[in-house]
Amino acid sequence: MQEARPGTVSYMAERAVTPLQGIRYGWHDRYRIPLDHPSALPFYLENLIVPHSRREMLWVTIARSSAWAGRLALPLLGAVATEKFRGSASAAARGAAPFGVENLPVPGRLKECLSGAGVAFDGEPAVITLDDYQHSERRKRVLFIFGRGAKVPCAVLKASSDPEHRESLEHEFGVMRSLRERLGPELAATVPEPLALFDDHGVSVFAESYLGGRSMYFEMRNDLFPRRRAREHFRLARRWLVEFQKATAAGEARLGDEALGEFVTGPLREYRRLCARTQAEREWAARVAKLALELKGERVPLAGRQGDFWARNLLVKGDSLGVVDWEGFRERSTPFYDLFLFAASYGLTYPWKLGRWAEPSAAFRATFREGGWLSDVVRQYLRAYCDSAGVSPKLLELFFYAFLAERALGEGCRGARGDARGVPTKSPRKKKGEGLDPGTWRRLARECAGWGGPPHFVIG
Repeated sequence: MQEARPGTVSYMAERAVTPLQGIRYGWHDRYRIPLDHPSALPFYLENLIVPHSRREMLWVTIARSSAWAGRLALPLLGAVATEKFRGSASAAARGAAPFGVENLPVPGRLKECLSGAGVAFDGEPAVITLDDYQHSERRKRVLFIFGRGAKVPCAVLKASSDPEHRESLEHEFGVMRSLRERLGPELAATVPEPLALFDDHGVSVFAESYLGGRSMYFEMRNDLFPRRRAREHFRLARRWLVEFQKATAAGEARLGDEALGEFVTGPLREYRRLCARTQAEREWAARVAKLALELKGERVPLAGRQGDFWARNLLVKGDSLGVVDWEGFRERSTPFYDLFLFAASYGLTYPWKLGRWAEPSAAFRATFREGGWLSDVVRQYLRAYCDSAGVSPKLLELFFYAFLAERALGEGCRGARGDARGVPTKSPRKKKGEGLDPGTWRRLARECAGWGGPPHFVIG
């Protein structure tokens, strides 16, 4: 029999499907899917897969047409990703002990821990695994746990072999327990229920309930005409933010008060100190300082900050919204960080070209500067938010600059980096005294400074 050659269908099928603990798994992108479970692959195709090209959009459409087509398409989609994963033991080279299903608690132990948290399922667990190694220094994986014959996961797990990430998982577990008590029944239903936090074989595991719905990111990346969904996405995000901030209200402050130093003057001052600024950025700083003086005394409400409020973490189910990933939650912040993060990340991850991403600066301009359709949607979203939350729209421009400064600072000092598509990810912490990396958010702050005028949402 002739050996399969790279590029042929038989080669792709052989490379993309591997046995593990008696279960056949297929790889696509960063996901490992158990092919022997009757619902895991359909669930992946209908809820998780994000095409990265026009070719993938075609294959995804074919894969959804029938179970047989899905089995055929997955190896074709997964060939390149499988090669990347196998060839990238970079995590191990950096000292991170990679782990997968085989390194997590054995099925009996996993079932025992979940049963103790009130989660019951038949048979041994089948697991869809999202590998986060390639895009994060957190060394984390997300696992969707299926019981035998179940159509949806019975639980979602975050697992990490990084001791430092244990603190983040503990923080998220505590945050979600507290929030579900504070938010009231209706809003609490939009947040996963924390189920368990435990360690096993050097891996920290945080288990939470599964929230139904598809992420906004999934919807925009899988739609041939994603523009038709944008206004509804922004409406749902705005409505949820207003309700969440009312439920987590933490008083108010006035511009010029020391209370706002952490959120406005602090980031702007650090940005000036750490960045080798262009002439446009120096002029930008002068404009910001003048604007802050003009707005001195304006009331600023304080509330909880979700911290990672972007399209992939927002799950749409009918007219309701679920919100996941609470590692970045803060008890007390201004309302503007989440507001701007959603708008900015939506534009940066939007498929401006069918099945593809735009260059971050071009996407950023189309979102906040140019008088295009999305900048109009963003403008209406921000103004409607101010009306609903009782916030002065005069504050938007100042806090937009503070938001960009904080993102740029986090990119070089605290670890929030944008990848080539502008998706918020994590980078290593830099040593004290080092300058900023010229990353995505740093470039976007410089881009904004070069406009010579305010963003589109300020005009009029």
